[in-house]
Amino acid sequence: MPWRPAYASEIRQISDTRTAEQIAIAAYWALSVGTPTTAGFWLQVATDGISQHTLSEREATHLYALLSATMFDAQIGCWDAKETPSENPTTRHIPPATAASPHRVRTC
Repeated sequence: MPWRPAYASEIRQISDTRTAEQIAIAAYWALSVGTPTTAGFWLQVATDGISQHTLSEREATHLYALLSATMFDAQIGCWDAKETPSENPTTRHIPPATAASPHRVRTC
């Protein structure tokens, strides 16, 4: 699917009309500079839960394995969606020239 200028105007319109709540939600999930990666964030959440619920070493290992496999599958799904042409605006490939925009939203 070729890039169309209408997509850029749609993205700009959404970006320009975000509510304070939408910005706060995005900032929370974006993880600010100096924080762990998304995977690191969820591994920390798991570690906290393991400590809180005093899981055994075997239970903790099982949790880490399931969490890591799930994150790996999610990453594959993100990249597959980004690289698969589609009419869905959330999965269209944005060419590099446009992707460098300061208003670009990082999804994965």
